[in-house]
Amino acid sequence: MLDHVIGPPESHAELRGKDWRSVLTLTARSTWRLYLAHPWLLQVNQARPILGPNALGAFDLTLASMEDLGLTGREKVAMILAVDHYVTGAARTYILQQEVCQQSDISDEDFWAAQEPVLTEAMGSGGYPQIAKLPEDAFSIGGEEALEFGLGPLLDGLEAMIDRRSQKSRKSRTPRGSRA
Repeated sequence: MLDHVIGPPESHAELRGKDWRSVLTLTARSTWRLYLAHPWLLQVNQARPILGPNALGAFDLTLASMEDLGLTGREKVAMILAVDHYVTGAARTYILQQEVCQQSDISDEDFWAAQEPVLTEAMGSGGYPQIAKLPEDAFSIGGEEALEFGLGPLLDGLEAMIDRRSQKSRKSRTPRGSRA
């Protein structure tokens, strides 16, 4: 069932021939949409990989995008997992925020209105100056906005790691006394 939800190999055609960063970005956004369309996926223990043709095809295309990065197989898998774990966490938080309103029959507006006396007293105490400085819209970040906000820096960090590896590799290939 999970392999079916992931979709057939032709649904992953947009990954073919793209660089690693584009592939991981497209995969992250696709996974996000998959979780939103099928929230039950967050309840499925995926600690062991799905070995169906659809999942294996997408995984293979992702690895192909990393072919010339000079990374070990373990590092490639770690990069994929880092992005997957980030997206899964962001999706879980967003979906749980949506579900709490439905399950409790209390809107966000009603919840915060009920919390107002507690917050007013806490902020009036002066014990939380940094929280008190936050503007009212500080928590109005949408799910997709939050996803994109963290995805960019995560990919930037992976790119910096790849660049360091590449520079280190070039230095080790340069004969002593010569200039590259």
